[in-house]
Amino acid sequence: MPLRRGVVYDPPRFQRPTLQQSSSTEPQLQGGYSMEIPNEAVLSQPPADMPIRERQSLLVAVNCLLIAVIGNFLFYDQRLGINMGIYTTLLVVVGLAMLIAFEAALYWKHLIFGLPAAVFAFFLAVRSSEMLALMNLTLAVGSLFVFIRFGRIERFLGGSLVYSIMASIESFMTGWIEGPLMLIGNSVGYFDHLHINSAEMVRTKAVLRGLILALPILIVFGILLGSADVVFGDLLEGVFGWLSPDADLVVQLLLIAFLMWANLSMLRLLIFGPPFLEKEVPDPKFNVGRLGMIETGILLGSVNLLFLVFVILQARYLFGGDSNISVQGYTYAEYARRGFNEMLAVSIT
Repeated sequence: MPLRRGVVYDPPRFQRPTLQQSSSTEPQLQGGYSMEIPNEAVLSQPPADMPIRERQSLLVAVNCLLIAVIGNFLFYDQRLGINMGIYTTLLVVVGLAMLIAFEAALYWKHLIFGLPAAVFAFFLAVRSSEMLALMNLTLAVGSLFVFIRFGRIERFLGGSLVYSIMASIESFMTGWIEGPLMLIGNSVGYFDHLHINSAEMVRTKAVLRGLILALPILIVFGILLGSADVVFGDLLEGVFGWLSPDADLVVQLLLIAFLMWANLSMLRLLIFGPPFLEKEVPDPKFNVGRLGMIETGILLGSVNLLFLVFVILQARYLFGGDSNISVQGYTYAEYARRGFNEMLAVSIT
């Protein structure tokens, strides 16, 4: 700065920040500075600016899974009856509890329909006539639909008959697809905001991505190669035979998946409302991104290992003569043709 005659310029002095003790375990610096001590073993808290929608979506998804598991015990290998009333009541109670917890607007003119939905669902246990059971089921489903579809709308049934009909059609046609996908996308976005102060966790996530990508490819190639060679098929059956699930378990898992998808559709519409009520940013899309070195190495390495085991097992046929082939009951011509289609599919893939 320019100096005026007769004025002594005294330059500002820089004071080195000094450590001072505080009540916390983290040392503080005067002047607003702080010295952080990184801890690679501790998972840090989510940032304060994380969208609330993502936290809420994760909570809704977890509750949907729990309700689906309970529904499996209620509905698997059971007739519709009191189990329908218990499941409907559970769905209504959980939906209302989350609305209150999220401090959402409560329009009781629609939410009150949750009560007759549960009552008519319990009436399904009374099997005096098929017509009465059908009427109770219709009233239960209709009341539950009003509870879910119009629970976040202030005007009764949207204000007009045309709107209520169009909203119902829109929900039946697209809501059961868009709702769960948006809710799952928001739930996954919650974990993207978690900061982990460790490079090891980054590599662990890359390894998990590589294993997820390699698993379906290994399953397809393993089935094809096992069909092409009896010995290789027996080896796979001996190694992974214990993984073959029971038929009842598969049915129950499919039932849980179906119930969870239905729960995601209903609770997402109840809690977050129709799309035009959402004032948050658009729901995040899945970003596939590019494969890193770790993911690519796991994918290619696992496939190469599978083929290496297959080739090693073929050495017995290459050097063993016709004795090994005759044991299996094949001629040279039959052995040459056996597994040709499977090997061709593997080569094309």
